[in-house]
Amino acid sequence: MSEELNGSDPSELVDEWFKERKFAELKAIPEDIEGRKPRLPQCILIGERKTGTTALLHFLVRHPQIKAPRKEIHFFDQNANFREGQLWYVNKMPTTNSTEVTFEKTPSYFRSSWTPERMHKMIPDVKLMLSLRDPIQRAISDFHFSIEANWSCDFDKTLHSSFDGYALNDGKINMDFPPIARSIYALSLENWFKYFDRKQFFIYDGDSFVHENPAKLLQKIEKFIGLEPYFTLKMFSYSKTRGFWCLKDPGCISFGGRPHADLEAVTRQKIKRFFHPYNQKLYDMVSHDFGWS
Repeated sequence: MSEELNGSDPSELVDEWFKERKFAELKAIPEDIEGRKPRLPQCILIGERKTGTTALLHFLVRHPQIKAPRKEIHFFDQNANFREGQLWYVNKMPTTNSTEVTFEKTPSYFRSSWTPERMHKMIPDVKLMLSLRDPIQRAISDFHFSIEANWSCDFDKTLHSSFDGYALNDGKINMDFPPIARSIYALSLENWFKYFDRKQFFIYDGDSFVHENPAKLLQKIEKFIGLEPYFTLKMFSYSKTRGFWCLKDPGCISFGGRPHADLEAVTRQKIKRFFHPYNQKLYDMVSHDFGWS
């Protein structure tokens, strides 16, 4: 279980950390003979899990200017990592030159209440990408992913056999159930907007990679990050077997696209009503209607 879901409040840690310890001077890190060195990320994909973030990274790292670590770093949301300091974080990044972009993906950043403040203090001008999808479908996918995972998750897997059993509590939607809580996007985004300007965000529907050629969205991302044009429609093809779009080379990602059992009629009706006001609030915040039911 994560530190945040355990209810710990690291606000004092944040203040103390920045007061008592000076972060290493990044300028002191030498460049190699090709002008390369590890650098702070210029763009970070902050979430949300089960919205196609892995597919985005799978596509984006094909761009010759994008360099990203292979694993999620969890620097800002996990206290043990944050205590290691800025130099530890930078050294987790691949080396880049002045024409390349350091990119990080850690989807749990979005739901972490203390991450926006920490990130803003360290990288105030960073560009932020946020992948979302229909909150009901995302919650269902999140549930099945957690159940099937061979590690512990943030709810008791033994209580119920279906999503419906966890979603309803005394006939009402259980908004504290983690897969549902992670789909209440507006509440998390409010916290991010306290520290970062709306112009620093690229917010998109991750399901667009399923419904249309990914090059269309990737070309918009290129402009947002400031990359040279690279992605074209001809690079992708639709896989009828997998049910989504894939790069022709190296091919489809090895997971994703699996169907899940539908909700019971009562659950679906109640969860639609539950998410409606939160979706409307999100649409107002980002000035875009995603059209989720």
